[in-house]
Amino acid sequence: MLVWRPFHPWPVDQWLPHPGRIADFHDANGNSCQIILIGWRGTAYGELWAGSPMAEPVRSFSVADLRGDGLEQLVTLEGSYTDSRTAAARALKVWEWNGFGFTVVSTLEGTFYKMALVQARNGRNLILVP
Repeated sequence: MLVWRPFHPWPVDQWLPHPGRIADFHDANGNSCQIILIGWRGTAYGELWAGSPMAEPVRSFSVADLRGDGLEQLVTLEGSYTDSRTAAARALKVWEWNGFGFTVVSTLEGTFYKMALVQARNGRNLILVP
């Protein structure tokens, strides 16, 4: 799930000698973009994982196994907090789960308005961008 919510710094910042590493990760209205994973928790759906505010806000995302190894990657279109939320994205990124959060494994800079993930005849998943 992609959410925009009021920015809050990391609680640990109050004890760090050099706090504020995510201090700029919000728009002019003080809202930050975050990815939250929702899943089944035994008796009901609930939050499985919530990330910190994104350095660059996500415009849209999808999930697919791009390598054919049975593991899904997160594919995002990302912009800037200084842009409107409807502005074109400036980057397409592929992220993989690292056991604690997500790590960027590939970035393509450009201007992106939308993307689609499709499966080719050979079974491979492809990212299409107009």
